Amino acid sequence: MFREYHAEYALKAMNEELSYEQYLFELAQIECEVRRANKIIRLVKASKLPMEKILENFHLKRLPLRIYCLSPFNIRVYMSLGID
Repeated sequence: MFREYHAEYALKAMNEELSYEQYLFELAQIECEVRRANKIIRLVKASKLPMEKILENFHLKRLPLRIYCLSPFNIRVYMSLGID
């Protein structure tokens, strides 16, 4: 990853008069960010979870009544049932 960003950050370091240590620190930070993003992508892919599953597609009515009533979407229903 250093190869991809070193020129860009070298110019930035020269323009901002950063020390060599600060320049290396910036490179190390971007390296960590890229590795973290790649790890997340790799783990999501390895999980084999369906990507079309989102909260809007979640069927709250399939939950037990007590839990269904506690969802923020159904707070009015919960209040009307008088469940403690």
